Amino acid sequence: MLDRLLVLDPPRVEAIASFTPQQVAGHYPGHPIVPGVFLLEGLAQTLCCGCMAMGVDPSGHPYLGGFDKVRFRAPVLPPEEVRFSVKILPPRLGVFRAEGEASVGNLCVASATLSATMVPSEEAPPNPVL
Repeated sequence: MLDRLLVLDPPRVEAIASFTPQQVAGHYPGHPIVPGVFLLEGLAQTLCCGCMAMGVDPSGHPYLGGFDKVRFRAPVLPPEEVRFSVKILPPRLGVFRAEGEASVGNLCVASATLSATMVPSEEAPPNPVL
């Protein structure tokens, strides 16, 4: 879903994504807005890019653990470009936590605390979550 990574310098990772009216046409017909789950997915993918870049287990797969303190602060109207920023905290017991924010221009549209872990390839199921 991410269009491109802007910063891949863990603990800081930033990416952008653009959403078209066609992608979100069914979410409030006649007044399309980007669903909150798209914003959370963008934050999760940005975090997972950072986890892989940290090189904890280069052969592993990142798995999203969860979201906490999720806040949606403003609607995103397509075709706006969303910037996803995460700050990864040092891993504890193999779990990465991060503070994430989605913004349009200078306006924060969503924020959350995320968690993820790296699962070794031999333990990962054939279809990883992310």
